[in-house]
Amino acid sequence: MRTYKKTPIAERMAKYISVNPSGCHIWTGCKSFGYGRIGIDGRLLLAHRVAYAMAHGEISSEDILDHLCRTPACVNPDHLEIVTHRENILRGVGPSAQNAKKDRCPAGHLYDMDLPGNRRGCRKCRNELKLRWYHKNKPQVA
Repeated sequence: MRTYKKTPIAERMAKYISVNPSGCHIWTGCKSFGYGRIGIDGRLLLAHRVAYAMAHGEISSEDILDHLCRTPACVNPDHLEIVTHRENILRGVGPSAQNAKKDRCPAGHLYDMDLPGNRRGCRKCRNELKLRWYHKNKPQVA
């Protein structure tokens, strides 16, 4: 039976890091969806979370790390920041982030009211919609 000596995690991680000119520490090992992965104690963990924990101490499983450099493979602790899930989504480039940045409705009016279901709306379009509905459905007087 073979016995393996345990290599310290920092030493193992250093083998898979390549520093680029922008200061990112790019993970060159195993990746999943662009994020580096490393096996520790039989579990496959996110390499950027391990690097951040080594530099700044333990982080809870609920904490979200945002890559300030926008590079998922980066494990540089200086390029990571703990944020809420909502803040991480809104800092991104997806549809939720794009829509959150809009301050006008499709007709060009400012969003000035909250609608049910955590939606935004503008009073002018809402009033026009109600007026059209009224004229279409108003009771006929005999």
